Amino acid sequence: METGELMKLNSLKEMIEDYERYTQEVVSLDGFYFDKEDGSFHDDYYTYFKFFDKQGFLFWCVKTLDGEKYICLLQTYGFFKHMAEYVKEVMRLNEIKKVITFTTRNPRAHCRKWKMQRLESEDYEYRGKKYYALVTDYEHVH
Repeated sequence: METGELMKLNSLKEMIEDYERYTQEVVSLDGFYFDKEDGSFHDDYYTYFKFFDKQGFLFWCVKTLDGEKYICLLQTYGFFKHMAEYVKEVMRLNEIKKVITFTTRNPRAHCRKWKMQRLESEDYEYRGKKYYALVTDYEHVH
């Protein structure tokens, strides 16, 4: 978001529209359903969606690279500080020590704020945009 620009957090619809406007990405909940066994909202590929009322939303999954499990943070919008405890709890429950995320923005800010490091081998292009892979550990999720 541009400096001074407020996030739109009044409803999920408003959040998604603002995220799509800002990132030029598409947010889709097609194929997602509530799992009666664990109460989560996910798709058949175990990508999860978590909504934080008036705070934001998060799509995530568990990814294994070279035998190590990562929580993979996909599309996120809102105040991550309100999502951090949830992310850390998922990590604790799944015995995950590392986080991987992807951004189209300059990765230097992520590297400073969350002590992230580039994982260039996981960078990719999608719909004409370059996504930079970044990794950090449990202690730097905040």
